[in-house]
Amino acid sequence: MEELEKAIIKHYFVKTTKEIPFFIPKNPEPLIKQLLFIINHLMERGYSLSVICPSDFVFRDNVLFLKKERHLVKLDKGPYYAEVKKELCFVPEDKDSLMMTYASVGLFAFYLWTHKIKKKIVEKDYGKLKGTKVYYFIKNTLEKNPILLYL
Repeated sequence: MEELEKAIIKHYFVKTTKEIPFFIPKNPEPLIKQLLFIINHLMERGYSLSVICPSDFVFRDNVLFLKKERHLVKLDKGPYYAEVKKELCFVPEDKDSLMMTYASVGLFAFYLWTHKIKKKIVEKDYGKLKGTKVYYFIKNTLEKNPILLYL
């Protein structure tokens, strides 16, 4: 976690140590990119997050930081789980291993733009998101062979 924090600070030039609880910004696009930075950093070291729970994160200088390790898992070791105690977490249906992580990121992205909580997304749920890069990002995270690619 300390190494991840240092990497975020260096990459995003974060100057303050003052933490602000997670909130949904008006423009959630940078938030997705920051989350992908965190997940990529973890994966390069053999770890991932089983699911995304906003309460596991804080902001410093409007940059996302992972604050809690409770959903941190070693890749290919599992078990992938969600410790949910009356809080908002994005736990997908019928997913396990790294597919659970990717689907959770997609469900989280869907929530950021629509403010709707889903365990599974069907085509009619996308509404105004259809055809946008967020739409394709979410679709890719929920595929049979998912990818985390946000351009």
